[in-house]
Amino acid sequence: MSLAISQQQELKRTDSNKEAVAAATQDLKKANELASQCEAREKSKPKTSQKVDNVKSSEGYFSSPTYLTSSGRMHLEATLAPLEMCTHSGHDFKQGKESPQNEAINCAGDFLKSLCKWVVENCSEDMKFLSQRIDKTRTERLQSMVLSTFERVSYTEALDALKKVTEKTKDTKIEWGAALTEADLRYLLADEIYKKPVIVYNYPKETKPFYAGRLISGSQNEERINVLTTRVKELGLAAQQYEWYLDLRRHGTVKHSGFNLEFDHMVLFATGLNDVRDVIPFPRSRGKANY
Repeated sequence: MSLAISQQQELKRTDSNKEAVAAATQDLKKANELASQCEAREKSKPKTSQKVDNVKSSEGYFSSPTYLTSSGRMHLEATLAPLEMCTHSGHDFKQGKESPQNEAINCAGDFLKSLCKWVVENCSEDMKFLSQRIDKTRTERLQSMVLSTFERVSYTEALDALKKVTEKTKDTKIEWGAALTEADLRYLLADEIYKKPVIVYNYPKETKPFYAGRLISGSQNEERINVLTTRVKELGLAAQQYEWYLDLRRHGTVKHSGFNLEFDHMVLFATGLNDVRDVIPFPRSRGKANY
């Protein structure tokens, strides 16, 4: 709030344009209203003697048993075969004649383009605000995403391309099987080597491509029951807990793929902001899991 006040006063001192002064005043008004609402909610909460903030690290992150999952994909497979297409929280599965992996890639690319186009066409005032304060090229970048063709490279091809660039800048060589970092994916691949959006597929099973400089991640689920059974044993998992899932394959099934778009990262990309904490809609704090 102090930042908003100082910005407003600075604009007045420098006799800046009236539009910027009005925008800063509106920002300050909204910040004051939000602060008042938060203060009122805190006062209305019943007081309790239980202190969940004193959770010891050795006892876990939350004050009570809490079970988390990153997707509902396993359970969706129980309804996939008869319904052909199932969606849940942005996860998409589809049965079709084309290779499931290629179809998921096509769908993911079209989905991302559609989002960028929608933002440009329906959020002109917001984009104008961001252009004035955050990144003046953001609208053009979203428009270029809509018109771009995505470069598709396998993990091996991406690694070979990175090796050629990094041989002169790194002491250690990038070996096959290594995880691709955010710098690899964003700077070297998208900005320097291919200069366009890049889709990397066929990651090694030991390498997880999640949460590192990407907007969308996805995979083709394994439909062969013998491969799944072997993998459960390799990982030392409790087989009885996966019997219901293996039953979906025991008498045959369909090949299927899916993908998910990280909403927070999409907002970062659309706005030009740098810190994911600025776009998360709900707070996350130690000892509290009831939001």
